[in-house]
Amino acid sequence: SIARRYFADDIKGLSEAKILSLRTDMNFSRRAAGAYSRENAAYLAAANLKTTYGNLRLAFLLGASGAVTILKAKPKTKVSSLLGRGVIKANPFMARMTAKDLIDRAIRDIDIDPSRALALAGLPKVPKAARIRVRCNLSRPSCRRWLALKKKRIKFAAQRKARRSREKSAKGPNKTSNSR
Repeated sequence: SIARRYFADDIKGLSEAKILSLRTDMNFSRRAAGAYSRENAAYLAAANLKTTYGNLRLAFLLGASGAVTILKAKPKTKVSSLLGRGVIKANPFMARMTAKDLIDRAIRDIDIDPSRALALAGLPKVPKAARIRVRCNLSRPSCRRWLALKKKRIKFAAQRKARRSREKSAKGPNKTSNSR
């Protein structure tokens, strides 16, 4: 969850019920939404998609991978053929929409100039190696499981690299003694 990934110190020692109650805390919710939006923006950028407010609204609604699926689909493709049955059941308004219809709705929901992009300052750059090319149908559980495992491997590799870098910098450069 966003709370566990970005706010571990804030939720340390809290029960699951108390963590869920933070959704009604305006300050915490705003920070969590910001973190989620930055995460979605990085995912969209890694997929070579613009990080417009409409695209981010779509990612907020569907998740980043669902938004990428819709944004890369042909405009007249039925949303119901792109997203899982559970998504359509939870969002019945999407049942008869095309990809273009849903993108247009996301733009209307935000009510901002659709060409305006979110500034990416401060967002972590997604290394090329971390970009995942998904060649399976994300509506299938096996594909989603594969993607989750792939993301986990990339995350662990990045953590391992960062740890090695910290260890290397902690050792410092080889110092020569210049005693007087």
